[in-house]
Amino acid sequence: IDGSEVLLPKNRKTIKEYGEYTTNFMNKTIVLARLSTAYDVLNDISIDAILSNRNTGEHSLANQHLAYMGQGDLALYDRGYPSYDLFKNTLARGCHFCARVAVANWSAAKRLVDTGQKEIIVEILPWRELIKKYKQQGTSYQPIKCRFICVELPTGEKEVLITSLLDTKKYPCEIFKGLYHLRWAVEESYKKDKHRLQL
Repeated sequence: IDGSEVLLPKNRKTIKEYGEYTTNFMNKTIVLARLSTAYDVLNDISIDAILSNRNTGEHSLANQHLAYMGQGDLALYDRGYPSYDLFKNTLARGCHFCARVAVANWSAAKRLVDTGQKEIIVEILPWRELIKKYKQQGTSYQPIKCRFICVELPTGEKEVLITSLLDTKKYPCEIFKGLYHLRWAVEESYKKDKHRLQL
């Protein structure tokens, strides 16, 4: 699941629906929309796509895509997506997840990089504002057991992935670099579509 932005034809209807934006590289306003896709990276097909106003966040669109995922599917998320709420909803659909995390934003990821360990399993909880929202909605929540895996790139840079695939024998940490790389197919799909459709 991944998102992008697309440039749309500028007219009264598109301005009303998607909004008008100024840019640093043009002396005119443009119409931009948010595009979000659930993409089957093994078969190179979109299973769901949403074009929306940029006021709708990526997390909200990602949650809508979950309706098109099946029991046992694995959702790959880029680093803008990891959140307790999205992970909770992914698991509620009977799916698993694997996502890249921003190391600075996750204490478990920072600890992993600092200590040089390959992986750790920790429980994550919703942040304070989300707990407040859950209480107002009467939504129950439990800690989510997650596995943080450190992946070293050829440059020596370290990235950290978070996953619900906890079985270290069935899913050894060595497979996750290749697994996460599969999400590049959605980026290539966006590139292809944007050029063909001239978005």
